[in-house]
Amino acid sequence: MSVDQSPTRAPVRPPTTGLRTSPLRALLLRVHFWAGLLVGPFLLVAALSGFLYTLTPSIEPVLYRDVLTVPAAPTSLPLADQIAAGQAAVPGAELSSVRPAPTPADTTRVIFAAPDLGDSSHYRTAFVDPHTGAVTGVLPTYGGSQALPLREWVDQLHDNLHLGDPGRLYAELAASWLWVLALGGLVLWVGMWRRRRASVRALVLPRNATGRRARLLSWHGTVGLWSVIGLLFLAATGLTWSTYAGANVTALRGALAWDTPSPAATLPGATAGADATGEHAGHAATGGMAGMDMGSMPGAPAVPAPAAPPASVDPAAGIDAAYSAALRAGLTAPMEIVPSAEPGATTSVAEISRVVSGSDPVVGPLQGLRASAHLDAVAVDPSSGTVVDTVRFADWPLMAKLARWGVDAHMGMLFGVANQVVLAALALGLACGIVWGSVLWWRRGPGRRGGTVPPRGAFLALSWPWRAGVLAATVLVAVALPLLGASLLIFLAADAASGGRRPAVEERRVPSVR
Repeated sequence: MSVDQSPTRAPVRPPTTGLRTSPLRALLLRVHFWAGLLVGPFLLVAALSGFLYTLTPSIEPVLYRDVLTVPAAPTSLPLADQIAAGQAAVPGAELSSVRPAPTPADTTRVIFAAPDLGDSSHYRTAFVDPHTGAVTGVLPTYGGSQALPLREWVDQLHDNLHLGDPGRLYAELAASWLWVLALGGLVLWVGMWRRRRASVRALVLPRNATGRRARLLSWHGTVGLWSVIGLLFLAATGLTWSTYAGANVTALRGALAWDTPSPAATLPGATAGADATGEHAGHAATGGMAGMDMGSMPGAPAVPAPAAPPASVDPAAGIDAAYSAALRAGLTAPMEIVPSAEPGATTSVAEISRVVSGSDPVVGPLQGLRASAHLDAVAVDPSSGTVVDTVRFADWPLMAKLARWGVDAHMGMLFGVANQVVLAALALGLACGIVWGSVLWWRRGPGRRGGTVPPRGAFLALSWPWRAGVLAATVLVAVALPLLGASLLIFLAADAASGGRRPAVEERRVPSVR
């Protein structure tokens, strides 16, 4: 009986997808990889421009010191005289609002509409010495925060790359994917740590691993871990300024009555010629980032028509009386006064944050938090100086308060310098994470030439229930975040198509995910 002396062969395995990890984790890895590679450049621009923006509140008072500050004096001119001085410096312009000097060393801002500068968020502001009436300068300003030219330029870079409304899509795409990258990276990093059964220190602190790629991966993972909560916050608040997702946020707030309330825009018994959701009310109430309108309470009740109103209204009339009435009502500086725009309209006076106003950019965390609670507003009859309506910040809906605090924190204006330091650290951490991720890809795979893409076919490798769940979740995301949902659907379709065309046995040559 002969014995077969041929060498023993390994059993032939059936073709597989080549995924050496669970299909769900492989899909997450592939999404994280492609999002970092394709959306990463947009996020890098947003991170670096956001870092520059966090510096501007501290640079502005120094750069524009001669315009913003004056020698202190014990007495001040009436606001009407200060407004007249500002109107003389900007002849023919329409008065929009006035911000009286919050301290004797500050200038009064007389703010005019400037349609020639762009949209309704642009203004031309005359800075007036409240003691002498001298105009220290006239500058273009932007948004409810009255951003000066330097901050406005950086803000526009961060918001739309100086491309206008079409450019805002870049920021929306970046903010939409930021939370996906942050949460996906967190899951991948913690999963890797659990599989390796490493120490807690290796999870939360960078380690001196053997090899540059391993060290880089450690920094990429740990910095992302420490940044994840801040990045989720930036993504959520940043989307409120976006075109499509922002419109959904506004609609949701209106449907749930989470809008920011504002005092009555019309006098009792007057026709509602200007409602509380108008531009002036929003400009006075928000004090937020340029272009951001936190909104006002919709649905003001109908009121009877007035009897024979005057033919016209002097916008500057009654501002002194309105300012005095607001002080008597308990409002404190800094404040913004929006004059009545037409017969029967009220003059609105609202508190604004000292940090937002630019009068005190170097403010401590507790001071900034206390300042955020002083956002009361009153509506004043310009003819009699009588307060006809009052809205206290304490009475705002909780979600309106949280939205306001979130916007101020995103801008670095809730906790002053401490807030700006945290934002700067987050921005630098995000920028480093994007660069590290790109280098990790470049150093991945044979020859280290362009790296190796994570294996295809992860979506098709999922079970039918998981595939249906992923598709349903993507559709729901597309409803709330259209740019994210659309790009994610395109990715899933491309992954399924490419995975189906390529032979499964070829996928087995892709390096495993470790």
